[in-house]
This record gives sequence, C-alpha cells and structure tokens, in this order.
Amino acid sequence: MVDEQLALPPVPLSADEIVAVALGLPDSVLLVDPLFQVLWANRSAERLFGVQLADSGGIRGLDFIHPDDLESAAHAMMSVRSKDVGTPLEVRVLAHDGWRLVELIGAPSGEDVLLSLRDVTERRRWEVAHDAEARFRSLMHNASMLTMLIDGSGIVQDSSAALARLLGHDQEWLEGRGLEELVASVDVERWRGALAEVCDDAIETGSSVTVDLVFAK
Repeated sequence: MVDEQLALPPVPLSADEIVAVALGLPDSVLLVDPLFQVLWANRSAERLFGVQLADSGGIRGLDFIHPDDLESAAHAMMSVRSKDVGTPLEVRVLAHDGWRLVELIGAPSGEDVLLSLRDVTERRRWEVAHDAEARFRSLMHNASMLTMLIDGSGIVQDSSAALARLLGHDQEWLEGRGLEELVASVDVERWRGALAEVCDDAIETGSSVTVDLVFAK
C-alpha cells in the first residue's frame, strides 16, 4: 500500500499541457499506425533522427531500423498489440549522426502503437569496455548463430536475437516455453533423447552432445 503521506494529489492537465509534456520528454517518443508510418514524434525523436515531423509524411518507423534488427523489431511491434506494455528490446536505429543503439519499448494506443526510445549507445560502449560479461552478451546478441540457454526440463530461459532473423519468432514468445514447441514433430524424440543425455551424463563428464534438429518457422 502506498503511504498516504507520500501520495500526491492528482493534478488535472489540459490536452495542451499533456502534449507539452510529451513534446519535452528526454526520451524519444513516436506514434506509429498499423503500417508503422510515423503519425507523431516529440522533439527528442526529431533531434535523434534529424527529421522534422512536418517532413515525415510517408516515413515508416521500420525504415530507421538496422536491417539485422528489422525482424526482431517488427515481431516486437506486432506482438505488443496484445499486451499492456511490451518488453524492452535493444535495436540499432539510423540517427542523424549514424547508427545508434536504443532501448525500444512499445505500448498499444488504440489501433496505433506508442514507442519510446532511449539512446543507450554510450552506456553500452562503457559496459562492453569494462565488463567481460557485457562483452559476451553483446557478442551473443549480435551473432548470426542462434544461441539459447535451456534448463534441465527443456525450457528456454534466454535466446539471442538471431531467433527472429532465422526462425521469425519473438524472443519473448519463446522464453519460458519448452524448446520442443519449435522442434519438428519428426525430431521430437531425438531432441528428448539428447536432452536426457545432457542431463544424465554430459553435465557430470563435461562432454558435449551434438544433435541435428529441424526447427519449425
């Protein structure tokens, strides 16, 4: 329960005041339609992309996304329509001064999607330069090979962005589900056998298990 002494009374704002607040937000905010065309942008977004809203007619939000991140971003923006708030996703966008890394999060707004972008380029550079774990995460995220972390029961705990590029699936959709949901029916028993072998022998001996599987798209 919120402490009543700390609770602030609601302050009613006019429509013009709400727009003024949105325009002045430090994070970039875009409103895109179902075809991802830009309908509205705040000043931070205009500065980030170097495009004035008045000149943005016909521009699609996806046009700013790096080609390697395009599928991940498209899946995230499609899936957010069924959620209250989407899951944060890091993608590269074409800013006025070149490619920048942003944390993208969306929320449905009627038929449209409201997107918030926070530039994390410099923060990630610092983390990667000073943190071996961050360097590893960055490498796995941007690698062309699909990498997944799976627990002993076959549940996917984490996955790399290649999941969307190679299989066309949203990372958030897969994480928490059994990998078996992606395995073609003809290979399910082979996958179960490989998982059992890993759990029974490979963990103790430190050996690896190799299995060829067909994944469904």
